Amino acid sequence: MNILENISIENLENSPGNTLLNKLYYIKKDVFSDNDRIIFSCFSEVSTQTLHHIEWCCYYLDIPFFFVICNTNQIAVKEFFAQIDKDITLIEDKSIVPPLNNKSSAKPIFYNDSLCTHPWSGFHVYPDGSTSVCCEFEGKIGEYNIKKDSFEDILHSPEMSEIRKTFRDQGTPKQCNSCVKKEKQGFKSKRNLVVHKHKNILKDIDFESEGKLLFLGGHLGNLCNLKCRICSSMYSSSIAAEDVKFGTQSEKTKAMLYLKENVWTSKKNNIWQHIKKHTSLSNFEILGGETLLQRENLDYIQWLIDNNKSKDCIFEIVTNGTTIPDALKNQSHKFFHFNITVSIDNILDRFELERHGAKWDDVNKNIDMLLSLSNCSVSINITISLLNVYYLPEILDWLKEKNIDDDHCHLNVLTYPSFMSIYSLRESFKISVIEKLKQYNDNKITPILKIVEAASLNDGMDFVKYMKNKDSIRREDFALSHPEVARCYYEQENEK
Repeated sequence: MNILENISIENLENSPGNTLLNKLYYIKKDVFSDNDRIIFSCFSEVSTQTLHHIEWCCYYLDIPFFFVICNTNQIAVKEFFAQIDKDITLIEDKSIVPPLNNKSSAKPIFYNDSLCTHPWSGFHVYPDGSTSVCCEFEGKIGEYNIKKDSFEDILHSPEMSEIRKTFRDQGTPKQCNSCVKKEKQGFKSKRNLVVHKHKNILKDIDFESEGKLLFLGGHLGNLCNLKCRICSSMYSSSIAAEDVKFGTQSEKTKAMLYLKENVWTSKKNNIWQHIKKHTSLSNFEILGGETLLQRENLDYIQWLIDNNKSKDCIFEIVTNGTTIPDALKNQSHKFFHFNITVSIDNILDRFELERHGAKWDDVNKNIDMLLSLSNCSVSINITISLLNVYYLPEILDWLKEKNIDDDHCHLNVLTYPSFMSIYSLRESFKISVIEKLKQYNDNKITPILKIVEAASLNDGMDFVKYMKNKDSIRREDFALSHPEVARCYYEQENEK
């Protein structure tokens, strides 16, 4: 028998919470030899929570239980391991018990469903440089800005420390209400997904500490080639340019500021040079603007490869799918994992109106190409709004044609601007959507249908005004591409 590791369960109860995951991460093999074994030894009483942590770590790292031995004289421990998997070998041999560490009063904080790794691992950046815990967090990290404050000062700020304390005390910060709400509604929350998105760094996150810079995410600028109808000048330079020309005075003022402050280039700041100095960073989630138009993002990907760092990195890019640089096509396999999330929201001519500047055939072909890349997972992000909720069945059918499974399809519900949210709808449209969605048999429909059924009512005139304004500026016709929505919302105008 080749013992890969003999782990004292008693020691785990007096060690940092990431101890076991760290040990197993480095001894795990893609293919174990027949005589390889991992032993968990225990000859005194331990908590059930610790046993559940062992089970979770083995499942998380996909370690077959055939290679696990439980060495114990504790009946409760034997029974626990026996019910996990019949392939686990149970023995009782005190001669191979590892030495116990000195007892400590500190209790480990094991990862669990109520914890979120974001406050310990890094932070999220907005186009103006302001920071937050993650993209779902309600609020900012004080007045901290990545353009003027050090990364360490942001991560270890009093605000972030207070958030970590709340999680340690088994609470959930009030600013994390978005995740709580999503989970109650049946959606995948950021907290649900982070355990997968941070798979390369979870072993290094010490929940008992104040955190270590391992992750960077967010909008490193707002350079974008599209004018999406659910977006704004804050996140799209193209919309900002349009607002400068056609917007109200307030919209023009904001747009001019965003064009000045939110379009990042290496000539304007040295953010990318600062990022390169932080060698502990190995997990990234880069959003736009349009991420793949920003040369600095691509240069940084190449820098990770050239410096032999990419093999330890999970790199996630959120893109509109309109452009796929050759460098990306040839480099994804050099990363621990590479994930590309394409935001589409709709298909065919409806897609082209909702994402002005994009061509459906081109994006559809680009998605096919991405799906063919090695060591690259492709996800589709759909933001549900008044524009596309009626057409959700057609979008889900398209996903099935692409063989994109539920794990790689993310539904988000738009909350702002409120006049495009499905939380408040015109009565005739609400009735129409409920009737349509009830006819479609798919579990992903259920939480959306519940929101629509509970939606409050409004006259929809803000929505009509907005859509007609964009139609006029862009020489488009919402009623042609989205006739079922227009019929319900424009009928009040036609009645006048």
